[in-house]
Amino acid sequence: RAIERNLVKKGEATIIYPTVDFSRFENLKPEKSEKSFVYYSRLNPPKRQDVLLEAWKIFVKKHPEFSLKIIGSIDNPAYFEKLKKLVKETKNVEIKTDVSNKELEEIISKSEAGIFLGYEEDFGIVPFEILCAKKPLIAVDKGGYVDLIGKNPNFFKVKEKHNAKEMALEIGKTLEKFVGAKKNN
Repeated sequence: RAIERNLVKKGEATIIYPTVDFSRFENLKPEKSEKSFVYYSRLNPPKRQDVLLEAWKIFVKKHPEFSLKIIGSIDNPAYFEKLKKLVKETKNVEIKTDVSNKELEEIISKSEAGIFLGYEEDFGIVPFEILCAKKPLIAVDKGGYVDLIGKNPNFFKVKEKHNAKEMALEIGKTLEKFVGAKKNN
């Protein structure tokens, strides 16, 4: 993104990957699915939990057997209030804050898939954690993690849209694609 915006010239920048211990996810015991999806990230507008909730309203009407767990720390109190209001307008959604690593690992192990929707995420650690936990990843097709994940068959790409309504539709399409793929396996 820095090269695209002429902030640095090609060859002048080096990517330094963060040191992250993924081993805690590698040893998770995949538990029987609770037919849930999990999205964990800081609760703030660039992570687009609000857009996910708009998509979820439509998805859950067709698939009431699924639930959504949104987990994160409150970065923006006003945005968190908005999310709580949106949760009241739909079904089968739970927002949790102050979740321990152990509880997060348990939630992931029981989920069908992990979701990640960070807007123009330069790197993105969560997508790697989800894949290390041997769970499918439903994530935006733009971001620093995309090149590293490559053509992983467990990566269900959400086509990036810069308009919230269009993005919600793309999220819904990808959730449907995921459910269809699960039924065919």
